[in-house]
Amino acid sequence: MLKIPFIEHTGIGLEITDEVIRWVEINRFGQRLSLKSSGEIVHNNSDASFLGAIEKFKEQIESDAYHLGITVPEALLDVYVEEVPYSEEESETGQWITQKEKELLEGHKGEGQLILHHLVQLDEDNKRCIFQIVDGDLIGRYKTLLSEMDLFPLYVGTGLLESGYSQIYNPDFLKEISSVVQYLNKNGYLTVFEKGLVKNVYEIGSASKTDTDFILNEAHSYLQTEEASTDLALNSISIQFAVYEADINPENGTLKRQLQKAIPFKGKKGLEETPGEYLLSIGTIVRLFFPGLDAFNYAEPSEIDTGILVHDKKETMRLGVMLFAPLIIFALFTYALNKIVDYRLVESNQVMEQIGDKIEEVTEKRELLVETRDRFVEARSVLEAKEPIAFIFEQIGTHIPEDMWLMNLSVANPSEAQYQQVRVSGYSGNENSISLFLNRLEESDGVQQASLILSEKVEASSNRSPLSAGLIGATRFELLIRFSNP
Repeated sequence: MLKIPFIEHTGIGLEITDEVIRWVEINRFGQRLSLKSSGEIVHNNSDASFLGAIEKFKEQIESDAYHLGITVPEALLDVYVEEVPYSEEESETGQWITQKEKELLEGHKGEGQLILHHLVQLDEDNKRCIFQIVDGDLIGRYKTLLSEMDLFPLYVGTGLLESGYSQIYNPDFLKEISSVVQYLNKNGYLTVFEKGLVKNVYEIGSASKTDTDFILNEAHSYLQTEEASTDLALNSISIQFAVYEADINPENGTLKRQLQKAIPFKGKKGLEETPGEYLLSIGTIVRLFFPGLDAFNYAEPSEIDTGILVHDKKETMRLGVMLFAPLIIFALFTYALNKIVDYRLVESNQVMEQIGDKIEEVTEKRELLVETRDRFVEARSVLEAKEPIAFIFEQIGTHIPEDMWLMNLSVANPSEAQYQQVRVSGYSGNENSISLFLNRLEESDGVQQASLILSEKVEASSNRSPLSAGLIGATRFELLIRFSNP
């Protein structure tokens, strides 16, 4: 099938280890995804062997213009998760993150290491920060070798989140909280996602891929903590297990927790049978298609710009080849059309000479019509600016108890708000009447919110007016009521 340049987009996710490269090539047209190619090639980790593997990879993919993302699991050195101290100023949070990155790098005592962070908004006040430390030299080596093959990744990841992203089309994965257990660079990791976005990461510790019981039991304990902190039912968070070398039993009764093998593109029609070994490659493609999922990308901005430029050049060449024949046909068609238009133009000039005396009259009528339309628009704007408030008086008059007296009512319509804000003050002979008035208002369909902002007994005083003196013993109140716009 012919790809339409700049409309259809091809993404390639390339997983790189010191033994094998593994890729998946996906074409996207709107919401439709189609698998173009996939495979793996073994190499011995020497530069020559790696370049040879990349050369074979380029021969086997179908597209010549594509966006490339790579994942290097062996580059992941450490993951740290910190709760961010509360601050109302973003600059203070930024300073805290900068200092924390410096401390983590110094404590790691390694050269050529890179660190990136991603902020997770837990609620209105609380944030969590996830830090990834990677082997920058290893990532730099692969990027340099790829550039020799005219390949410039738009995304460089570690695989920590990509296994989860491979499940992003799975409806069950997007329901509330889910988790993925995987094995990366000699460590087990539990990654918790909320509606497809990363929420937390737990490092299980050094473990063998085949040590299934240890990995699952540790993950189970961490998830119990997660469930307790978020008021979820015990064992309600399912585990997507992304360690395919291990022999697991989904019916494992010892955990009492739903356990499933992570299936790439689960829920995406036509792609369900993609082998599980391609989880990281597929997750990398998803990250390419949805770059806002997180802030982890070890590709430099200049490298991303170069990759986009190379891609667009190839797409432009493809577009030129596709349009060459149609352009020739279009030129011939245009020439013929011009001849027809010239003939029609002569006829039109003759007609115009016959109706020329009517043009001035039409112009005058048009100007009158435009003026009338402008007046109408102006009048309509004035009418729309007058917000009817009769329904406010009707609501208050309907619900006010008999032993209450209103002394003042003011209406405000906040800028661009979908409600009317009313401040009411007066007196009541009984405090229960105020509560009754509030309850009636809150139960009314047209009221968003009703709150008491002042309530005080009227005491005797020598400087009170005769009117106020007659209200001694009553309760003075002030209410704030928010009415929906009708």
